[in-house]
Amino acid sequence: MQSAAEAEAAEISILDTIVNIVPSNIIAPFVNSDMLQIIFIAILCGAAVGMIGEHSKPLKDFFEACNSLFLKVTTIIVSVIPLAVFCSICSLVMLTGPDMAAMFFSVFVLSVGAPGVPGAGLVCLSVLLVQLGIPVEGAGLIMAIDSIVGMFRCLSNTTGDVAITLVVARLEKLMDTEVYYDRAA
Repeated sequence: MQSAAEAEAAEISILDTIVNIVPSNIIAPFVNSDMLQIIFIAILCGAAVGMIGEHSKPLKDFFEACNSLFLKVTTIIVSVIPLAVFCSICSLVMLTGPDMAAMFFSVFVLSVGAPGVPGAGLVCLSVLLVQLGIPVEGAGLIMAIDSIVGMFRCLSNTTGDVAITLVVARLEKLMDTEVYYDRAA
């Protein structure tokens, strides 16, 4: 037997999806977080701005000013994150005790196998914490140093990917080694 959710998902057709891309009003997609409708509105607005010619300059200036504003706000928030994470770590250690520092180290070691993308280790860690039955707040312990460790994790993962790719290419005789030898000389 199909569950109600499976039956409802099976009834949605491609035509319904295409029709639902067009929002009923301009506010609803933002309230409902409907990404397809938001993308549709963005494309529609972009096309319209391109069609109005010289009148689009004030809009361009406005959006560039908004972009600068949001980048500055993001910079301010990012500069305060280490302090916020430190306070979070102190709070968590005070609530859970020093034993959490041992679970922190082991979880940190487990998160090293994350993909070679900066910040991906924190996502993997959050999933890992739930699987281990540890409160997700434990990710706050690693958040303070994850950006630094993430750079090294990304470096080692991507270096490994490149090395293995070169080994496989050489074994398959797909690598032109003469190119490398000519440049070295």
